[in-house]
Amino acid sequence: MTLHKTVLLTGSTGFVGQAIATALLQRDIAFIGTSGQNENSFAWHLIKVDLYKDDLEKALEGYSFDTIIHCAAKIPDGTNTYEDCYLKNGEIDDSVIEYAANNGVKKFIFISTTNVYGFTDRLIAEDSEPIIENLYSKRKLETENKLLNQNNFRSIILRINAPYGEYQKQILF
Repeated sequence: MTLHKTVLLTGSTGFVGQAIATALLQRDIAFIGTSGQNENSFAWHLIKVDLYKDDLEKALEGYSFDTIIHCAAKIPDGTNTYEDCYLKNGEIDDSVIEYAANNGVKKFIFISTTNVYGFTDRLIAEDSEPIIENLYSKRKLETENKLLNQNNFRSIILRINAPYGEYQKQILF
């Protein structure tokens, strides 16, 4: 028996993921979120899956999605180095892209970062050239390029400015 949900939201319990989940709920858009931890305090259906280690095909068996919003990522935060993030995010992104390609996903929305333009005061436009200053943004740009060069589904890439979650507030302020 296949349970049909139209949207898979990876990283739904993270800072950006929670904001997207709230927006989906407000619009009555059916979705399932992923989380790497057992979470019971959220108002949406969660599947516990470690996107870095677990087999996504097995974890999502019985589900069908036509859209993936992929915002799960490791960020450099004091416990994850830039190198750790580069390696782990590569595995995570490749796993989610492979799942989408093999399972009839029609639309893939990737939450990337404006960090691909480097830390700059220059005016940034969509056609601005990237300036890669660290491995985190290098991986984001590599994933963007993978998405742009595949033909299995439509890709939308959103480069958002770095939001500040609880951890970043503690460090910066």
